Amino acid sequence: MKQFFFAALFLVSAVFLAGCASAPPAAGNQESRNEPKNEKRVIPINNPLPDGITGLIDGFEDDNFWYALGTSKKDDYSIDTEVSDEWSTSGENCGVWTFANIPEGAAATFLCESLPARDWSGATVLLADINNTSREPLIMHVEIQSGPSHAVSRTAPVQLGIGENTNVIFDLSHGLTDESGSSVPFLTDADDVRAVSFAIEGKSRAGTVQADSIRIVRKPSK
Repeated sequence: MKQFFFAALFLVSAVFLAGCASAPPAAGNQESRNEPKNEKRVIPINNPLPDGITGLIDGFEDDNFWYALGTSKKDDYSIDTEVSDEWSTSGENCGVWTFANIPEGAAATFLCESLPARDWSGATVLLADINNTSREPLIMHVEIQSGPSHAVSRTAPVQLGIGENTNVIFDLSHGLTDESGSSVPFLTDADDVRAVSFAIEGKSRAGTVQADSIRIVRKPSK
């Protein structure tokens, strides 16, 4: 009788242990297993100031001269622009640019047509300080419209880390493309710039960036 009892107890234990081994993991464990591992961290930009003659395009101290292209263009995902004293790298204010979820292949564009100077002859880079307050790194490029036909010169994209990105360089001398994506050797109609815009590329989640100290740097005089 004792042998039968111990045999039955052994069988029940074995079935119990087998059931535990085959049971699905708890919801919390399953989610953690599905989370991406070893994501590459994007370090915020902190460039030294390039050599040359620096000219201020906008320090956001006087007024808000920028607008969200998404307010007038259906397939753009910018929402709003405003001026705030929450953050700055020069002066007291910054621009605050808000955007919705951006699908792959689309953009959120923030544009300014009220430029203090239209002649950008000799400009080699455009600089900006950008505080990425979003939850993820962002990819941004700059687009210059110039001449009577508003010819487009688009810079190569730059990746922004989360947090403060200082002296972000958008190269105006190399890697430029036109509206169709074809390479252009230099900034088109540099002496007659009509508008400048910053575009956040998709795929990106909704968020906000703060911008300050937008400048151009011209070739140093010899």
